[in-house]
Amino acid sequence: PHNCGTCDYELVKGIRDYSLNADRGLIDALLETDCSCKQEWEYVLSEEKPWCMPLTR
Repeated sequence: PHNCGTCDYELVKGIRDYSLNADRGLIDALLETDCSCKQEWEYVLSEEKPWCMPLTR
């Protein structure tokens, strides 16, 4: 799944920061990010099977 574009900057920055210092707190903070796309993103993660095509709208 992917995010909506509104939260791109914040999420990409958090992933980059984590890759530089491996601070698990940064990932925890990203998981707390509140965006309108988060519910759909979590749904796709829970429903998508690794052997299937990705879910799309």
